[in-house]
Amino acid sequence: MVPSSKQGETSRKSNCKNTAFIAISIAISFWACLQYRIVAVTWTQVQTDMTNSLNSFYHQSTEQSQQKEIQFPKDNYQDPHTKGAQSEPAGPDSPVKLPSNSKPNLDSNTFSLCLLLKDDNDILNEWIAYHYHTLNLRYMIVALDPFSQTSPEPIFEKWRNLFGMTIEVWTDKDYMPDFFLQGKYDQVDSFIPQFVNQDQSKSIWHTDTSNASQVEQDLIHINNHRFRQVTFVSHCFEVIKKNLPNHSVTDKKGKQQPDFQHWVGHIDTDEYIVINPLLRDNPNRTKLIDIPNTPTSGSILQFLMDLFEKYPKRLSRSCFMIPTVLFGAQIHDDWTHRGGVINFTTTIDTDHWNAARFETLRWRIHADYSNIINGLQKAILDLSHLPADHEIFQNHRIKSVHMPLDKGGTHGCRQMSLKPEIHAVRLFPLSINHYVGSRERYLSRPDKRRNIEIYEGKARVTGGVDDGWIRGWLPSFVQEHGLEKASQVLEEYRVS
Repeated sequence: MVPSSKQGETSRKSNCKNTAFIAISIAISFWACLQYRIVAVTWTQVQTDMTNSLNSFYHQSTEQSQQKEIQFPKDNYQDPHTKGAQSEPAGPDSPVKLPSNSKPNLDSNTFSLCLLLKDDNDILNEWIAYHYHTLNLRYMIVALDPFSQTSPEPIFEKWRNLFGMTIEVWTDKDYMPDFFLQGKYDQVDSFIPQFVNQDQSKSIWHTDTSNASQVEQDLIHINNHRFRQVTFVSHCFEVIKKNLPNHSVTDKKGKQQPDFQHWVGHIDTDEYIVINPLLRDNPNRTKLIDIPNTPTSGSILQFLMDLFEKYPKRLSRSCFMIPTVLFGAQIHDDWTHRGGVINFTTTIDTDHWNAARFETLRWRIHADYSNIINGLQKAILDLSHLPADHEIFQNHRIKSVHMPLDKGGTHGCRQMSLKPEIHAVRLFPLSINHYVGSRERYLSRPDKRRNIEIYEGKARVTGGVDDGWIRGWLPSFVQEHGLEKASQVLEEYRVS
């Protein structure tokens, strides 16, 4: 037995050793954390940006926006279109109208899209071809960004002539309000207060500059873009609603109800609508409906229409939320070992397509479904079932481009995450593949919100590998329309 004095001495030595060990550990941990912070600080900003975006779009009302409104000056910045603007452009009180010679196909077997476009010609044909084939996309209203450097008209003309699509092209003068066209940007609602932190000379996008004037102009540009988005999509939905056929039947309660569906969406050219991958993994979750083994002609639209027939009480009648899944820019080995060329000999004989040229064929590694980096959900609306007196038509204003309608109710939008739970999958039978694309494409567009650190954070996601379901659209498209016709709109995707 150790005497008590020796016990105390042994205890003190032990405590000193423990204290020294803890101090060293803390120092090492601090150094490691400091190094990690240096590397990860930009990525932390990206995640904060996305978190703030989620909170902003889902919870920020117009009243809240006005309470935090940032007063932008109107003299130091001017969009290109404001020079020589017409005195009576279309605005919120004078909705744009389709040209008299336009006859869009708006029956229940087709799909329509509202697209805000800026210099995406290099990926536009694939995007149109995919949605034309799988969703029966037959009508698009396209708003050209005033800062665009290229024209999509040659591309659109091919789709009009060869595939009979109706594509309307708008500029700001067709739908933006008078005050905006006159450069009075101080009257624009504030869409970005959460990114500025009450100091207009700083923002989360301007950590590397102290030029207050440049920051100010960048923020005006970003805010104007978001105002342009909301205004365009609002008018686009309104025009399509007014041009829908007036077909209805009497229901059991004696009320007149549309006897068809016409879905309309707003997505970007790097986004592709697919059937929820969690449903593809477990088709028993929709026992009453067969899930297509591959995306064929009209298959996604038919799947959506079948859902409402078999599960009418589980889905919102007018608004359908679609979660996004981010696909990074890492190459998967399943096609690189073949030299980047896919040969669909079983359906189109000896023809070859350059797989590296297609976004839907090239990228397969994606983020985890629950990762916030996937970003905000999108929505499609069945405008045939949305009442003509709905507030978005009366006010000429949707809630946001990501959630056009309020939550809940017969005609509301339901917001949830893309997770494996059965109820969530049934509420979201569709999802969106969002392709970040190559570094060159991402950084080629001058945008203060884009930089190499943000790109690398998105490009290196490693949540899973896609099952390849989307790839079947190309051989199906070629088989449906023939190699010659398909090649005319996908000419740049062929192996030279």
